[in-house]
Amino acid sequence: MPGYKILNNKLTEQLLADHLQKSSNPLAQYFPKPSIETVTQEVFNTSVGSEELYINPFKYYTDPTKNLIIITTPIAANNFADLLPHLDKLFPGKQLLLGLDGRGATEQHIVTTYISADKKTVDIFDPKASNAIRFFSGKGGTGTLLLGLLRALNPFPKSTLTFGEVTANYYALGTQSFFDGVSCGYHNVAAILACKELLEDGAITRDNLLAKIKNPVSEATQLLKEKAPKKVDSNFASFVKKAWQDTMMPVANKEQRQLLKFQNYFLGWPYQGTTNQKIIYFVTLRFLFQPIINLIRRPIEFSFNLLSETANFLKNTLINWAPTHLSTQYLRSGLMLLTYAAQGLFKGAYLLLRTFTSPMVNFELLQARKNPQAAREAHPIITESTVSAPLHSSDNVLSDGSNVVALFKEKGVSTAPNNSLSTNDFEDVIGDGFTAIDHPKPVLPGRSRDSQFGATDNLTEKKGSANLEGTVSKPKNV
Repeated sequence: MPGYKILNNKLTEQLLADHLQKSSNPLAQYFPKPSIETVTQEVFNTSVGSEELYINPFKYYTDPTKNLIIITTPIAANNFADLLPHLDKLFPGKQLLLGLDGRGATEQHIVTTYISADKKTVDIFDPKASNAIRFFSGKGGTGTLLLGLLRALNPFPKSTLTFGEVTANYYALGTQSFFDGVSCGYHNVAAILACKELLEDGAITRDNLLAKIKNPVSEATQLLKEKAPKKVDSNFASFVKKAWQDTMMPVANKEQRQLLKFQNYFLGWPYQGTTNQKIIYFVTLRFLFQPIINLIRRPIEFSFNLLSETANFLKNTLINWAPTHLSTQYLRSGLMLLTYAAQGLFKGAYLLLRTFTSPMVNFELLQARKNPQAAREAHPIITESTVSAPLHSSDNVLSDGSNVVALFKEKGVSTAPNNSLSTNDFEDVIGDGFTAIDHPKPVLPGRSRDSQFGATDNLTEKKGSANLEGTVSKPKNV
């Protein structure tokens, strides 16, 4: 599917690692020790002097020219308050840059965080204008969503949060639209790299960060094209191709659309058909009637699909726009809403039209959802990827240092056999989103994991400030 895709933790790690190793350490080939290291459970417990703390492993990069650590693995935001007191023991005297993965308005969201060397200054840069309480606690329903929308329309450029004894500054950049649920990973990668350069010249502020990143989606996209080009397929021709394939081959999956020829999807020649099917094709004169029928119905269907994908292309163009002025940010969000509406309107019109012009297509898809096995036997072109298939996961696909790896068994997600789900399929189905799995809460001494965040219901937010002291208790014996 064309358009920008959500960056998973693995790609975030790889993008940051590749860029940092190339730009900051050009002589890395002469040094046997890699500059990307992993904080394991054992390393963490040894550093903080306790064997009773639970963490998910994460990767980090040590800058060779300054006292800077860049944590390349996104950290769960609801664990940040617990992790913060131990960072001084883990990375003494080091400045830190990292991404925090938390609960956004409608999906998982990621923000960029800077921590000073003494661990007393914490600056959080949000590409949106999110509800900070919801982001760190994970609490909130429809009412919180509406409040988040109002905040996005009238954002506070700066607010404050309290993590135990540390007060953090929460800056809303607004470079990502409230209605953009895709590009936060791109913004995070670009912001981390921009903050690294700003530290060479002085302090990081909201204004100089906005001036530095300029267009974060484009900057991160340039890094991503070498690693995963399918994630950034935003060429208009790709959207036109999708509209064509959705019209001509609505039942076929992605792999089969690459195999089907003109004689199959337009002239009606049987795909992998038997001899009897081929004889019937000629006896019934299908080679005459099928092209005529397609000449009548397909142009009308294609026009609606083309309009829908054109709106989709415009939406992705707006995702790539990162305005810094409030008025242009409002304009972008308004235009994005219009593109969402246009895309849905034209796609709905196509589906309604197809009910009359191609009723058998709807019938086949309906039957495939009710009985996939029978549908595959009757129509070999229908496969599991055409219908709703159960989600699987593979530990081998994700990075060993990713926070997601430790969650599969805990959340009961099954592990797919190697021959049933390829790496690309996994990234397209599961790895593209942060929403598939919740982050576990760390277990500190004297408390169970279930009661770790029992006080989050008492969180309150004041004008321009918030208090997260109720989120966690101080760890014992640490």
